[in-house]
Amino acid sequence: MVATLSLASCDDWTKVESLDIVDPIIENSNPELYEQYLSNLRQFKATKHKKTYAWFDNSVKNTYSRSQHVSDVPDSVDVISLMSPADIMTTELAEINQVREQKGTRFIYDIDFDAIRADYSTYVEELAATDEEAEPIAFSDFLLNAFSTQLSYIGRYGFDGICFRFTGKATLHLSKDELKEYLQQAGIFAGYLADWHRRNAGKMLVFAGKPQNVIDKSIFDDCEMIFVSEGLDATNVDMFTYYHTLASQEGVPADKLGMMAACTSLDENDIKSGWFNDGTRAIASLGDWAATHPVAGIGIYNISSDYFNNTYSYSRAAIQAISPAVK
Repeated sequence: MVATLSLASCDDWTKVESLDIVDPIIENSNPELYEQYLSNLRQFKATKHKKTYAWFDNSVKNTYSRSQHVSDVPDSVDVISLMSPADIMTTELAEINQVREQKGTRFIYDIDFDAIRADYSTYVEELAATDEEAEPIAFSDFLLNAFSTQLSYIGRYGFDGICFRFTGKATLHLSKDELKEYLQQAGIFAGYLADWHRRNAGKMLVFAGKPQNVIDKSIFDDCEMIFVSEGLDATNVDMFTYYHTLASQEGVPADKLGMMAACTSLDENDIKSGWFNDGTRAIASLGDWAATHPVAGIGIYNISSDYFNNTYSYSRAAIQAISPAVK
């Protein structure tokens, strides 16, 4: 009898029962509430506020890491600039479209004048090294080819616009010939850019670089935001103010100026990116600085690396500082 009772007890202990699993994700547990949240989020992004732009490194195609998913970027980010726009997987594109539709987030990418200019110099040097008599193509043609190739990503992947990067040079100390060449090359780039935007007025145009070095500042009339990329080199919070002052030139709309800072790098050999000299993180100070200064928003560079800091904790704090949540 004891054996029989023991077997019955064991049978009770090992019986498989159906359990109700509590799903903590709100879009699954309360879809109506989540849809209301998304509607409020889209409405907020359509209002005037200090905006957040984020540069997202999508070069690593590792779908197993949540750091490679734009859907995990903080919802309040207004615009995401993809750092590798030339090769986007089908799964990435589907996620981009979903985030755009649900959260009102817009997607852009950079076209860098200085990078194209450096590529042209390399091309000329390599051509001369292999064939001294060969005549290089004109910079205008080289630029047009590069510009056309990079603009093709908009139609291919449905981007909402572009950010044109332009550091340029201070022209005061250039020789006469250097100044002539620089003005010619910068003018060609500005001309191509203005022509493209006239034909694509519905697309976003954003600037990142040194606005004080732009010769024809009328291009800023078409820009939604003008980011001071020198903030990436700041070594203390006061340098944000210094760089902002340098950028506040005549012809640069003050109500469009934004400041950039970088997240710390995942590369253990990079001990400078995103760090101040006192050992604090630049992104941790950016939000507090922007909240008390007349800037239109903040730019968080390489935001994907901040995923590993308790899921974008520093980026979230910066966003909260310029756009406090209603309590």
